[in-house]
Amino acid sequence: MWRSLAASAVLAVPVALTLGSTVRKDVDAIRETVAQTKDVPAAALEAIRKGAAGGKIKQIAKDEIRAELKDAKIIKLDSPKYRYEADLVKGNQVAEIQVSPEGQVIEAPKWKARGAKEN
Repeated sequence: MWRSLAASAVLAVPVALTLGSTVRKDVDAIRETVAQTKDVPAAALEAIRKGAAGGKIKQIAKDEIRAELKDAKIIKLDSPKYRYEADLVKGNQVAEIQVSPEGQVIEAPKWKARGAKEN
């Protein structure tokens, strides 16, 4: 998640796909907006809090997914999918968790020292 997003900021991530010599840059795959806890579905917020394991939730973002990669092709979705990402802090450690609106963990938190490089 982008830690520098302002509360009203929207991030569109263009997807580029190379097919031979053709590059497509016209698909906005993901839009990310900062979400307030009151706007996060209860099941998603509960999963985020459980993943924080006593730590604090620094920021939550709502991702709107408009396209997916399937068999090396960008497929535009008929209707967007949503997920929530949260930056977590516990002592001198940080992590990120991704959950569905229904509260299913998509990516569990991987705690690491604050300032450690991401792989």
